[in-house]
Amino acid sequence: MPDGIAGDQGPPGDRIGPTFRDIYTFVENVVRVGTRACELSTEAPWLLEMSLVDERARSRKRTNKASGEIETKDREIAACELLGDIAAAALPQYPEEGPIVIGEHPDYYNAPLARRYLGAAKAREMTSGKAWQQGHRKTTIKVIADALYRLIYAPDTVADFALEKGGQGQ
Repeated sequence: MPDGIAGDQGPPGDRIGPTFRDIYTFVENVVRVGTRACELSTEAPWLLEMSLVDERARSRKRTNKASGEIETKDREIAACELLGDIAAAALPQYPEEGPIVIGEHPDYYNAPLARRYLGAAKAREMTSGKAWQQGHRKTTIKVIADALYRLIYAPDTVADFALEKGGQGQ
């Protein structure tokens, strides 16, 4: 690899984190099933290993273990909350749309897909979930995936919104 060239120039097998396609596919699946229905430890183990998720999980730790060990469930809950914050920040014109569509809005935990699409449509002041799906679904997935990708690979530029939304940035 030549010196001074920015970006990932190594072979795909040498990559440390997920590719944009991995993240896009993950976000697409989250939109399809919702955050609380995803098995994050198998679908996105890289998400659970993020330091931001670790910080959030430590702040909500349910165990009294002196070792400081964090349970996987705490990490998964923290990751779901982080995804909700990312989805809200990725769509600043309609901050409720992202969390609703991924099922991280309190009124939409474990809600069926059609109800989440209708909720996202209402957040945009539309009346049809199908119209939202046809006109905004792909764009919403791409914007959320892009924000998550930037959070992973350029955390200095994106992490502030996630910390502030989580109540830790004051």
